[in-house]
Amino acid sequence: AALAMINARTEILVRYGPMRGECSTVAYLSRSGSVRSVQTWDWHDSMRNDWLVWTIDHGNGVLVHTLTEFGILGKIGLNTSGVGVHFNILHHESDGGAIGVPVHILARTILDRASGIGPALAMVGSAQVSASTALTIVGADSFGASAITAELYPDGPRFVSPSTDGLLIHTNHFLDPHASAGDLEPRLGPDSFLRLNTLQRSLKGKGELDRDEICRAMASHLGGCGAVCCHPDADAPLGERWATLVTVSLDVARGVLQAREGGPCTTETSWYSTSS
Repeated sequence: AALAMINARTEILVRYGPMRGECSTVAYLSRSGSVRSVQTWDWHDSMRNDWLVWTIDHGNGVLVHTLTEFGILGKIGLNTSGVGVHFNILHHESDGGAIGVPVHILARTILDRASGIGPALAMVGSAQVSASTALTIVGADSFGASAITAELYPDGPRFVSPSTDGLLIHTNHFLDPHASAGDLEPRLGPDSFLRLNTLQRSLKGKGELDRDEICRAMASHLGGCGAVCCHPDADAPLGERWATLVTVSLDVARGVLQAREGGPCTTETSWYSTSS
């Protein structure tokens, strides 16, 4: 029961009203046919030691690497079949009601079972959820690379594609015009709009982007405690001390997840890399 409750944390919390959340994701499709993606994982700074990178060997040649929290079965990650998932919380007026498929369980199911981005999207389309989340799904196979964001909410999902220059950027508000009509983020966390604009201006027209170039753009502190690289105000009370706890990079072609403690501005810690 305790394991089920913690994995349905998002769904339980929305029953008692939306809670502000952060996280920014950038996926880039290169002209050469590759994809590289990076995201910040922002959460309460009191939980900075409560995460891990977990590798699951399914025994059939497929590995799953996921950065998650203790007790939660999956969050940000990839599998060695060429599928990766990024995770950004959303808030919609239709959230709540009977608990649907927990979004963390859906993320793990994609990592466990999806052999490509097509099957991953089929799983997303069949899931009835009760809490909103943006899952940015990236894929790479012999035919090339792809990326798409599934904006999950009880009346969805809706889908957002990369721009013509290969950029797919998502923060914590809905981008689909149909879904955005019920978006709660303009009141709950308007910094999401600033973060999206900051990243768009920093990355547009930059040409070929690698992990480090994306991280340099994501190191922005514009917006203070609501910035892409998030640090809490010194006098912020418990429960309002938001911080970028981990920066995560996915290389789905190689099946490698890299994680670095702290925000994109961090230079004193090194990247941890999984093995493909």
